[in-house]
Amino acid sequence: MPPFRNLLSVTVGGALLLGSSLQLPLKSLAQTPEAVSRFQTFTNADKLYREGNVQAAENLYRQVKPEFPDSSSTLIRLQPVYEIEELDGGQRIWQNALDGIKQGIDGKIFFNLQYLTENYPQYILAHMKLAKACQENPDACEKYAEEGRPKNVIEVLERATDLYPDDSELLRAKITALADAEQFLEASIAARQFSLIFLDYPEADEFAELANQYLAAHESKIREQLLAQGITSAITGIGGSVLTGDFRQGISGIQTILLMLKGESKFGEEIANAMVQEYREQDKLLEDPVVINYIEGIASRFTEHMGRDFEYEYYVVKDDSLNASALPGGKIFVNTGAILGTNSKAELAGLLAHEIAHAALSHGFQSFAQANLLNNLGQVVPFVGQFSEQVNKQYSRENERQADILGTRALANANYAADGLRNLMVTLRQEHGDAPTTWRSTHPAPVERVQYLEHLIQSNGYNRYAYEGVKEHREIQQLVQGEQLAPDSDLPVPLDEDNPQQLEDLGAVFPSEPPSSQISEPPPASPLPVGTVALTGKARRDNVEIRIEGAKVESTGSFSVNFVIDNQGNRALSFIPSFADVIDAEGNKVSAKFTVLENDSEDTMILPGTTRKGRVRVFGQNWSNSGQQDLILVIPLRSNIFRISF
Repeated sequence: MPPFRNLLSVTVGGALLLGSSLQLPLKSLAQTPEAVSRFQTFTNADKLYREGNVQAAENLYRQVKPEFPDSSSTLIRLQPVYEIEELDGGQRIWQNALDGIKQGIDGKIFFNLQYLTENYPQYILAHMKLAKACQENPDACEKYAEEGRPKNVIEVLERATDLYPDDSELLRAKITALADAEQFLEASIAARQFSLIFLDYPEADEFAELANQYLAAHESKIREQLLAQGITSAITGIGGSVLTGDFRQGISGIQTILLMLKGESKFGEEIANAMVQEYREQDKLLEDPVVINYIEGIASRFTEHMGRDFEYEYYVVKDDSLNASALPGGKIFVNTGAILGTNSKAELAGLLAHEIAHAALSHGFQSFAQANLLNNLGQVVPFVGQFSEQVNKQYSRENERQADILGTRALANANYAADGLRNLMVTLRQEHGDAPTTWRSTHPAPVERVQYLEHLIQSNGYNRYAYEGVKEHREIQQLVQGEQLAPDSDLPVPLDEDNPQQLEDLGAVFPSEPPSSQISEPPPASPLPVGTVALTGKARRDNVEIRIEGAKVESTGSFSVNFVIDNQGNRALSFIPSFADVIDAEGNKVSAKFTVLENDSEDTMILPGTTRKGRVRVFGQNWSNSGQQDLILVIPLRSNIFRISF
């Protein structure tokens, strides 16, 4: 993490990072010789990256970004177990639980199943059995639950899916339990979250459809409840006068519900419009077009990876706290303290990606829906006050983890340094220490968030040595503080909104492959065998094999390698070309571009029992006629990383 500032006091809050007042003038940053040197190194690396000299940029980034510590021993969860014979211990407890079920002895059932889920959480069937027992006998479930432990079927399954969020059977059971309790919106959101976070799983489409079905059931239920209370005029006037007027003067419970029935986007738009108007009247809205377009330029690179077709809008609020918040439908508010309190464009991008993930995963919409509005239909409350309070409520630790994961994935897809969000969590960790997450914790502990984000980045091969953007971020900080930009600024000022190229430059466009001017082409030591040549290599893990099948030498310093991904397992895989790399024998990344043959999709699904052919074009490397190129193909698939020497 680039330490250009002293650590500031930050606490965890509802939106993402709610901090103490940020009293950190820009001129105090990077005053030590070491910090100045590090800043200059990052600046030089950013310049090389934008020019397309990716390898040289990475070499500089590595000089000032230390490797992650090895936290695997404390981070990696226990692998799920589905057969009792595979469980290291607990067989006797499991048999006692089964005996209790046969004998109908409640104490024997719940004591043993609760013991198993607490001490052997990797045994998935124990969670399923306990959930079923709680469903069939809710009174006994609550009676035998120890203090702080799950005491009903939904809590049992929420804990289980929190531990194993990618287990589709646990999720199905949870969604069914929510639907049985007529918590249709919660069931819809749980299904949608799985479809977005685990989009390469074969069940993703199924859960996306379930999400739509349960959303329709939720809306139908609300209408029935309103009709049951005689609110027929509100139902028939959903698009009419009941929704007109100045909501800032107050909004009733019925108006709020009707707004929600119009969908996340419309609901969020109404809240955002009222908040923007109030901020303007209080002179708390920063509307500098350069700053706004800087935010939009960052976010526009990863909203397409979020899986929700919202009309995203961004506002900057004059507030010193390091904070950002997301309204339903993708309306994002960023405090000036968040701009001033982050070290680089990549860190601010991490914060934005986290917030946009909250919107995409419907976390805010869910929070509003759980506000028991049906019990207060006639009560009129201040509009902005009510919704500001609701937005700033703490999300659950499961919500935070989901937003961390989806946000970091989007950050990596957009070619920002993938550890931008992780670096903000390092600040939290240093402020709050290494206290672990407990069952009663409302958020993952900072130490855990740092660890699982590091593991996420490493296990998926995300590139933390991509673009940081320190100089242009410093210049935006100057604008926010009312200073004039230097003549050599990277930011185009004044902004010409009719100039697409200028807006594109402001968004920091990154090269998909190095431009030809950056490719060195030294002459080969021996005659070049232009054309198709033999080349082999392979790696196999977990019923998946990746093979190299020949190469094509195109010119001096440029050749292509053909590879095949053979999925012999029972789960679909997703190969994302932008996640793959070629490295040399010393571990340095080589300029290369991956493509999937006969497929235009960047995110390519490989179904069970099928193969997918790909090609990687390698730049700036002479072909060795010895047949061994001293390079390594690095392809991440699911949780495995394949390394194939060739």
